[in-house]
Amino acid sequence: MNSNTKIIMLLGVTLFFMLIGGMILGLKISPGSGIYNDEENVIHHNEENDNDKRSQVDIYDDVPAFNETKNITVIYEDVYNLCGETVKEEKVVEDTTIEKLKEKEEKNMKENEKSYELKSQTSDTLVYTRTLDKYCPNHFLIKLEDSKVIVYNLVNDIVKTKYKEIEVSIELLRQEMVDELSVGIKVDSKEELNFILEDLDS
Repeated sequence: MNSNTKIIMLLGVTLFFMLIGGMILGLKISPGSGIYNDEENVIHHNEENDNDKRSQVDIYDDVPAFNETKNITVIYEDVYNLCGETVKEEKVVEDTTIEKLKEKEEKNMKENEKSYELKSQTSDTLVYTRTLDKYCPNHFLIKLEDSKVIVYNLVNDIVKTKYKEIEVSIELLRQEMVDELSVGIKVDSKEELNFILEDLDS
């Protein structure tokens, strides 16, 4: 074997091993290799830990202190379907907890046969609501009956309850007022009611 052949064979073997070495090195540093996977796993793991920490913080931040003693506001909402108005009653109960106050309010509602539902609650507020198929208490009918002016609360278009009655001298009233009172005057606020009653007294 001459020297040229030996050199060619040596170069061939060298190139072969360089090719094999390059392929192995390429596989190790490719995106699917263990090096990158390890780094991605570390990054992914850290992100999961951060998300877990954030989730835990959010959960604890959002949980109201229901067992903490404090002043709590209770709101009762009456929604009246016939007039579309909502009347709210509000009270503050001092030095209690949400859970104790809920039990107390629900017991009172049961005893008084009031069907309120818990609409919302926070650490210092309870809101109860109910819907009623009638007019709110601010709707009245003023009517002349037997020489008396009777003021009725309108419950609905059929039912009414007596609110107050006023004795008047019919002869002192304007005929237009007498005619209106004979049919009945509907008013939709206490301010309007008081205005008409003052007009009757004048």
